[in-house]
Amino acid sequence: MIAYWDAWLNRWAQWKERERRGECGWYKVSPSFRNARSSGEYLRPGTPELDEQALFVDQCVQRLALTDLKTILAFYVWEKTAASAALKLGMSKRALYLRLDRIHQELRKHEQEFNDERRCD
Repeated sequence: MIAYWDAWLNRWAQWKERERRGECGWYKVSPSFRNARSSGEYLRPGTPELDEQALFVDQCVQRLALTDLKTILAFYVWEKTAASAALKLGMSKRALYLRLDRIHQELRKHEQEFNDERRCD
């Protein structure tokens, strides 16, 4: 596996979980009133409105084939252990890690494509 992609995907998974719970996005009240006493109408203090690194990873992940996307979701988001992710996907842990290595290589290609597109803009 590519170590920095593993770290990025772990951070992305945390971002996706916060998104699922409704903790990402724009504040429901103006940020100037964020520290005022409230009825809980806005997000927890310290929750970022947007995590640009996680958004970039999300864009790369969305370019993956469906089976690769399911593997990423099972390993990084849905399951807590590699064994349970492998079981959910119907494969051995070794096969899971081999697939993750291939997916990390694919994500690195998407990363390079995004960087090339940015340079052309």
